[in-house]
Amino acid sequence: MERGMKVLVVIAALVCVSVFGHAAAQGEAGSNAGSCTLFVAASMTDVAEEMAVEFRQRTGMHVFINPASSGTLARQIEQGAECDVFVSASKKWVEYLHEKNVSADVSVFARNRLVLITPLNEADRKEPTGSDAVEYIRRLLSGGFTMLAMGDPGHVPAGVYGKSALENIGVYQQVADRIMPTQDVRTALNLVQLGEADYGIVYLTDAMSSRQVRIAAVFPPYSHGPIEYYCVRIKDTGSEAQRLFEYMNSEVAHDLLIRKGFEPAVRF
Repeated sequence: MERGMKVLVVIAALVCVSVFGHAAAQGEAGSNAGSCTLFVAASMTDVAEEMAVEFRQRTGMHVFINPASSGTLARQIEQGAECDVFVSASKKWVEYLHEKNVSADVSVFARNRLVLITPLNEADRKEPTGSDAVEYIRRLLSGGFTMLAMGDPGHVPAGVYGKSALENIGVYQQVADRIMPTQDVRTALNLVQLGEADYGIVYLTDAMSSRQVRIAAVFPPYSHGPIEYYCVRIKDTGSEAQRLFEYMNSEVAHDLLIRKGFEPAVRF
């Protein structure tokens, strides 16, 4: 009987070693899977977070996300900030990194639209498009409002597009002194959500992500340059960066872009 008990104890011990050894091996494999740092334009924050989860499920790799305006991120990268892949909402900052000899692979990643938003408590109307949108925007912005929030045209792509659109429809000069320039497009969205700004100019996907604003009008594409996002693999990064870059240009990632309201640059 005593001998039998000893055998059972030995077997139990071996089972524990096997189970915990397997768990430890799995943990070690997970820790050795590596990680990446992804710098993303602020308007791409939500979709980047979902891509990071999907990528980790597929590869075991953790993705650290740093969202900000494209100009701020590009300057950080040029100054030596650790970054593997960069998503820019402006070609200008992609070219900036190319001139600094920092970028490696580049792809056109996605496209977006520009919209004028108001707080949700405004009268609910169907947003006009095309020539009707231009006249409607002119009427709205000729009224007695206090603040129009939009990204700083000096370094925020959404602000650059916004200023161009306002100039091309002939209202920039009359609203210039009421523009609140923000550090990124999400800050402009937040000001409208809080009711601190009467109007805001943001991307369509930003407006779609909020339940506290409504789209007053969609700016026609001819009123500003093409809104394109670029995916950039940074020079002298490892295989992890290459895997993330390839994933972000895959059919799986592009399906997620569509669900979030972006237009993928490549159709599979």
